[in-house]
Amino acid sequence: MDTASWPSSAGQHLMESDKTPERQAADWFIALREEPDDVSLATRFEHWLMASSAHAAAWKEMGETARLLGAVSQHAATLPLPTLKGGRRRAAAHFVGRHYGKAAMAMAASVAGLILAGPAMVTRMEADHVTGSGEVKSVQLSDGSNIELGPDSAVAIDYRAGQRTVRLLAGRAMFEVRHDPHRVFRVAAGDVSTRVLGTGFEVRKIKRGATVAVLHGRVAVDSQTGNALLQAGDWVSVDGTEGITHGHQISQLTGSWSRRSIILQNRTIEDAIDELRPWFNGRIILADRDLRQRTVTGVYDARRPAHSLSLMVSPYGGTVQQITPWLLIVTRQW
Repeated sequence: MDTASWPSSAGQHLMESDKTPERQAADWFIALREEPDDVSLATRFEHWLMASSAHAAAWKEMGETARLLGAVSQHAATLPLPTLKGGRRRAAAHFVGRHYGKAAMAMAASVAGLILAGPAMVTRMEADHVTGSGEVKSVQLSDGSNIELGPDSAVAIDYRAGQRTVRLLAGRAMFEVRHDPHRVFRVAAGDVSTRVLGTGFEVRKIKRGATVAVLHGRVAVDSQTGNALLQAGDWVSVDGTEGITHGHQISQLTGSWSRRSIILQNRTIEDAIDELRPWFNGRIILADRDLRQRTVTGVYDARRPAHSLSLMVSPYGGTVQQITPWLLIVTRQW
C-alpha cells in the first residue's frame, strides 16, 4: 500500500474528508493492518484518534467488530500495533485488541471494505426512481398504472408511442397496470421480459435473471431460456444458467413486502436473511453453517430486521448480535 495517500499530521485526505468517523475508522483499520511497522502512518493515526471523541468512539466500534469476527476463528494470531506513546498506545490497544485469527482478520478487512464501498450501486444515472434500505416508494405512472418500489431498488421508465416499458435495474417492484389495448406494458429485468395482459404482479431482479409472481390477472414471461404464461398465484424463477423453475403459492403471499411484512413458508434461514437484507442499512453475516438450511415459517415485521431475524433463529439456538448500527452477526449459543 502506498501510505503517502493516507492523512498527514497537517490533516490531509481522511481527516478532512466528508466520510463519517465510522468509515474513516474502517480506512485506518485497513491501513494499520497492512502497514503495522510504518511509524509515520502510526503518528498520523495518533493525530486522528486524539482529534475528537467521535473518532475514539468510531475506533472502539471498529475494534469491537474485529474482536467479534476474531471469535469466529479458533486460530489466534497477533496484530502488531503501531508504535505510539505510553498511555496513547494503551488506549489504542484497548480499542483494537491484540489477538485476532488470520481468517477473522481477513473477514474484518472485507467488512471494512464493504462499509467503504456502501451498498451495491445501480447505475443511478439510468434510474428514474431509486429507494434506499428499508424504503418503499409508490410511483404513479402517467397512464394511471402504479409501481410499488421495494427497498434498495431502482427503475427506469420508457413510455413512447405504441409501448410502455419499465426496466427494473435492481431490487424488486409490484405493478398494478392500467390496461391499454394500444400500448403493451412490459417489465424488463436483465434478459427477462414480462408482458402484461392486465394484472397485478411482482418482479424481482436476481443475480443471473429474475423472478415473477402474479397477484391477480395474467402475464407472459419471455427469456432466452424459455417462456411461461402465469395466472394468479403462479410464480416463475428464470436463471440464466439453470433455466426456468415454476411454482404456485397463495396469491396473497405475492409482494407481502409492500405491506412491510415478510411472509415465509418453509424457507431456509439463508433465504430468509436474503429477504431481510434490503430492509437493513448494513451487512448481515450468517456465521454458523448449521443454521443455513434450517427452515422457518411465519410472518415477520420487515421494519424491525434485527428483531425479526432473532425470532427466526432462536428456535435453533441462534442468536443475533448487533455490533454496530451497520452490522448484524448470526451465530449459535455454545
